[in-house]
Order: sequence, then C-alpha cells, then structure tokens
Amino acid sequence: MQLLTGGHQDSVKTIKTACVPFTRIPLDNTNVCVQTLFMNKNNNLTLILDVISKAILVYILPFLVPIFFLPLTTEFFEMNKLTLIILCTILLTIIWAVKLMIGQKLEVVKSIIDFPLVIFTAVYALATVFSINKTVSIFGSQGRWLGLFSTLVFIVYYYVATPLYRNPKSIKRALYAFIAGTGISTLVSLLAYFNIFISSAPYAKMQNFSLYGSNVQTAMFAALTIVMSLVLIAYEKNPIIKIGLVGMTILNIFFVALTSALVAWAVLIVGILGMVFYVDLSKIFKDGVYYLAVLGTTAAIAIVFLVPTTRNVLINPNYPKELSLPARESWVVASSTIQNFPLLATGPATFQTNFTRFRPITLNSTDFWNIRFDIPFNEVFNIISTVGILGLIASIFLASRIMKLANQIKFTDNQEGLTEVLSLSLMAMLASFVFIHANVASVFVLFTLLSLLIAAHTSIDEHSKVAQVSTIGPTDIQAVASLGESSAINKEYSKFIFGGAIILAVVYGGYLWSRNYMGEYYMRRAILALVNNDGRETYENQRKAIRANPSRDTYYNSFAQTDLALANSLAGKENLTDVDKQTIQSLISEAIATTRITTEVINPLSAANWEMRALIYRSIINVADNASEWAVGAYNTAIQLDPTNPRLRLELGGMYYAMKDYVSAANQFRQAFALKGDYANAYYNFGQAMMQLNDFQSAKQAFEVTKTLIPADSEDMKILEKDLAAVNEKIKAAGTPTEAKPTVEQISATQKQEPVEQEPLTKVGEEEPIKALPRP
Repeated sequence: MQLLTGGHQDSVKTIKTACVPFTRIPLDNTNVCVQTLFMNKNNNLTLILDVISKAILVYILPFLVPIFFLPLTTEFFEMNKLTLIILCTILLTIIWAVKLMIGQKLEVVKSIIDFPLVIFTAVYALATVFSINKTVSIFGSQGRWLGLFSTLVFIVYYYVATPLYRNPKSIKRALYAFIAGTGISTLVSLLAYFNIFISSAPYAKMQNFSLYGSNVQTAMFAALTIVMSLVLIAYEKNPIIKIGLVGMTILNIFFVALTSALVAWAVLIVGILGMVFYVDLSKIFKDGVYYLAVLGTTAAIAIVFLVPTTRNVLINPNYPKELSLPARESWVVASSTIQNFPLLATGPATFQTNFTRFRPITLNSTDFWNIRFDIPFNEVFNIISTVGILGLIASIFLASRIMKLANQIKFTDNQEGLTEVLSLSLMAMLASFVFIHANVASVFVLFTLLSLLIAAHTSIDEHSKVAQVSTIGPTDIQAVASLGESSAINKEYSKFIFGGAIILAVVYGGYLWSRNYMGEYYMRRAILALVNNDGRETYENQRKAIRANPSRDTYYNSFAQTDLALANSLAGKENLTDVDKQTIQSLISEAIATTRITTEVINPLSAANWEMRALIYRSIINVADNASEWAVGAYNTAIQLDPTNPRLRLELGGMYYAMKDYVSAANQFRQAFALKGDYANAYYNFGQAMMQLNDFQSAKQAFEVTKTLIPADSEDMKILEKDLAAVNEKIKAAGTPTEAKPTVEQISATQKQEPVEQEPLTKVGEEEPIKALPRP
C-alpha cells in the first residue's frame, strides 16, 4: 500500500503522535485516526452540553422558579419567571440542535399525552387567529402573561426536558430542588406575615409580600410540597433528608393553616386521600416515627388555631386579602361569552374585555363594584370564556389523559416511589385549577411534573404502554431531506440546515419576547421617575416603552396622561413664551393622537381605553371648543362596552352637568344609582342636578338618601348638611311643605345597619379640569 510522503509528512507526524506509536501511517488508518480525534472532541462537547442541560433542568429551573423575581419591570414576578423559563428553554433547544448538528443521536419520548396536547395547542392557536385582540392572545395581557407564545414555550420545554430526566436520581433531585425553592418562598411569606422583612425595599416591606407574587399561590404550592414530602419520606433512605422533609412539611402546614386559602386545602385533601390509594402504606408504618412527628406537630398547630386566645394572637384580621372575582359572577361572564362566541370564544387572555361586556349587575352590591377583573375565579371559567367550547373539550381530553397517566401505578418503582409522588402531585395540580386560575408558576409545575412522570415511566419500563423512547439522528434528517436519487438538499449538510433552522426559530422567539420585556422595563423606569417627580424622564421612558412594544395599549394610556400632566405643568408658568405655547399644543395633540391609537387601532373593544379617551378630551375643555362633545361620545362608547358600570354613568352625567344640560345629567345620575342602589355620589349629584332644575323636593329626597349612606362624622356629612339646609331654604322660600313622603330608596336605606364604604362626595360636573391652557 502506498505510504504518505512529501508535503504530508508534518500532518502525518501530528496524527501519529495523537493516535498510534508508528512513524508512518497508511492512508486508510489516517482517516480512522482523524475520525477518532473528531469523535473524541464531539464526545467532550456532548458531555459539556449534557452537564449544562442537566444543571438547568435538575437544579436551576425547579429551584429558581418558586423564588425568582426582579424589580426591573412593572410586574416583578410573573413576567420575570416566564422570562427565566424562556431563556432556559431557548438554551436547552440550542443545545439540542447543536448535539444534532455534531452527529449525536437524540432521544425523543412519545406518550399518550402527545395527541391531546397537539389538539389543545391547535385549538389554542385557532382561538388566537380569531381573537378579538390578537396581540394580547399571543403574548398575554399586562400582568397576565399566559398566551399562545407562552403555551408554545412550555410545550417545547416539555419535549426537550423529558428525555433528559430519564434518570431516577435526576428526577428526585429536581423534586428536592422544587421543594427547597418553595420552602424558601413559604418562609419569606411567613416572616412577612409577622412583619419581618427580608429587604428594606418598599415593595418587600408589605405584609403580603410573596416570592410567588401571590400568597394564595404560595399557600397552594406549600400544600403541594406537603404532599410531595409526605410521600418521599416513605421512600427516602437518608435519615438526614427525611428529617429535612419533616421540617419542610411542618413549615408548610403552619403557613397553610395561617392563610387558610381554599385552593391550598383542596390540594392538600386530594393529595392525602390519594396517598391511601397510590402509596404503599407498609412503608408509611415502617417509618412511623417521622409521620408521628408530623402528625403530632399538626395536632399542636390545630389546637393553637382552634383556641380563641392563641388564634387571636397569631391571626391578623387586617391581613391584606387578595381580590378574586366570585365564582357566581365568573360563571355569569363565562356563560354569557359562550352564548355570543360559542366555539372559540374571544381568544386567549381576553377575559377582561368579556368581563366589562358581560359584567353582572349583582357585582355592584359588593366591594368589588369598581374593579375591572382580568381573570375569573378559576381556570375552568377562564378556558370557557376565552377559548370556548372547543377549548373546554380539548382541556378535558388533555386532563383525562393526564389522569390516565397518573393512574399507571403498576409501573411504580417501589424503591424510589417516583411515580407515586409524581402521580399524586399531578392529580393535586389538576384539582387546583378548579379553585384558582392558572399562572406562569402553576403551568410550569404542571408541565414539569408531566415531564418527570413520563420520564420515570420510561426509565422503569422501556416497553411501557404509556410512554416510549425513540431516537433521532443525522441519518433520520437525511432521510427526510432526500427526495430520491438526487436531493434538493445535500445529505451531508441537512443536519446543519435543520439544526440551524431550529436555532434561528428559537432565537427569533426570544427576540419577540425581548421586545415585550423591554417595554415593561422602560415602563418601570418611567414609574420610578414619576415617583421622583421627574416629568422629563417619565416622558422619555414611556416613549421608549412604546417604541419597544408598540402594541400594548396601557403604554399609550399612561403616555397620554403624562402628556397632559406636562402640558398642565407648563401652562402654570407665568409669561409663557411662544416656544412654551407650541410645546403645550404639541403635548395636547400627542395625547389626543395617542388615545385615538388605543381606541381605533390597538384595542377598540376596551372600555378602559375609551374611558381614558374621554378623560383626555374632558381635560382639554379649556382648549378645544368641542372637547365636551368628543368626551361625551367617548363616554357613550365606554358605556356600551361596560353597560353595568355605574361610575361611567356618573362621569357622563358630570359632563352633561358641566355643559349645563341638567336634564341629561340627572338622567345619567338616576341610571347610576339604579345600577348601584347604595351609590352615594350618584344620589348626591342627582340632588345637585335637581337643584339646578328647581325641583327642590327631589333634590332634598336625594340628599336624604345620601345622608344614610355616608359616615355621620365625616367631612362629607358636613358638606351635605349645608346642602340640605340650602335646599330647605329654597323649599321654604317657594312655599312648598318641607315634609314629604319618603322615597323607596329612603325606606330601603333605613334597613341598613351601618353606612357602606363610599368614595368622597364630588360634584362631578364642577371638578377642576386641567389648568386653563392657552388657546391656539
């Protein structure tokens, strides 16, 4: 065989040193050595990539998601948790693509979840296509970031993560990381409850501060970790870890008892009842000492909370409670939505629009009457009202398959107890969605538990009926790329094209999300500048937020308010220059244009946007002659979109009052207290309108009703007494009897034991608008 000579000598020596002890190497053996060296480098790279992937999945995400937040955006918790998940998912996907490009065979897990997950995603995507607000349906509403984009992220995360979890040690470590992260979150919330704060930052010095962003969510995950810990104690062999699990269980039990969140009790009950059916009870009795410690401590906690003396010491009656739309009103909104949009409803993340449109009038008799809820009582109502009947069917199909997967306990590894703890946790998570809406953390935990359980089944039984493992490699990509004898794509490069396309897709997805994130980042900076009374910096940061994400209507609304505030401040100067006057006009013009964008382009179905437009026009009545007409038109549109809102009627009545159209004003005030029978401001302003119409008896009756609705020792009562005295003088001067029969409202009001909490009385037609700006 011919030997390598001449100009190839140096390269031969290098190969010789690395591969074989000979001085001269045949050509065929040289190729083998080159391939061996290349394979060694690939193996080292693969090892590094595997270590990074395992670190992300086993330690970083399970531990950090419960505790991660950043005060860099307007909403600290949900958005930053989702951003962390997105970044990790992008990195995992890039690693997956790189391993494919260097010739590695990759594992892909198929399971009984795949088909229902595809159906659910397809319905979700279809609902987004026909959504009344596509931007919101894709990226979520502000503060509620679950939409089509996040759903796709979680699905990619699930499929990339599942094969990497196929190791019992990795599964157990991921569970322990999540338990540790939730334990830290519980401890922080518990300390905050007793006014012990982990930071001097203003946002952290609140009694209901939570690393999950919600103490109800914290209590729910505390209950979930109680279930996990109780099962793991039975299977864990390390006594130190068992003691740690016992301590974590006691901590979480105390917090659940302290907050008494309904969803936490539901998760706990489902989990404990499931232990009877899913867990080998002999293992519980074998480790009875640990369970006795938990049981004894739980009994002591129960006694402490049941005895009035100790309960009053621990329970703070003034602890801030989270607002939630009641179940009955949530059902009214959901059922009304599917009557009008039966199949796909109005699109993901559009509940707030449905709420204003179908808001039940019964809500006006509660403390929540002036709140626009953006989420219903639970996730079931959310699915019905945003994804419709098809979304509900797809969700039920997916949930049924998850329950079927959770019931496959015959594949349990009795030594580790992994399928037991994961199955119980999945059932408890599904139960939680009946009592609370989904958020970033809960959806992440759901997909993580699903991924871990399927990985556990495949690691226990490679021939499992619920999940199977297959491989994909360069040869599979080449087979797909080939079209016959001649291929449009060279087989040698098909894996690079395929892997490169995946990398480009996830990087582009990251870019799209970065625009959302930067918008929130600049809005946060604008808020901080506003707190520091820096109008210029507020203005510039809001402008940057709009440039970063020009499809978020809330940015425009805030920007319009800033425009008017700056114009008002500038108009207050003495001796305005021509430049000042021009700046004022530009700011007003920009405010008007901004609100028109939100109401005519971005989200025309938002009552809040039309209300803001009305406010802008109302504020410039000293500048534009027909501003009042534009404000009235905007209020009428807002009322059409939020027909049971009494405050909008009050504000529209105020516009008519300012225009001296007292009949129309009185009509709007009457409609306002017809919608909300205890609306003191509506009665008061109705009385003012009646005074202008010289109907003093009606005015007096309205004032008398108002008197029953406000505190007797308030400043409002003093003002009202003066108005009553004035109307009595008017009645006396007109020669009309001052005594009249009581109205139905007065009779009804006398049945109230105490006045309800009211906003301060305001003559809505005479409040001070923006300072008189110079006319052009």
